[in-house]
Amino acid sequence: MRYRATRRSANRKRRGRIPLEEESATTELIIACIAFVGTHFLLSHPLRAPLAGKMGEGPFLGLYSLLAFAALGWVANAFYMSPKGLPLWPKSSSGWS
Repeated sequence: MRYRATRRSANRKRRGRIPLEEESATTELIIACIAFVGTHFLLSHPLRAPLAGKMGEGPFLGLYSLLAFAALGWVANAFYMSPKGLPLWPKSSSGWS
């Protein structure tokens, strides 16, 4: 795994360092989520009337659905590729979280 450049010698342990692959995967997840929410905001309010007027309601809904599904797929893939870490809270012995 590649790590960020550091002034420490290569023999020292790199405690608390985030590998570049994990950092870029997390960045991609954030960008994918922003794109998913952004397409919904843009196509549901400011651009809906002009695009639906030019394209027609049916083709606009098809395009909107295609973009939303593609963005959701990107979020799912980015989540799958993101680093798996410790859970946010421990499981209780009773089975209820």
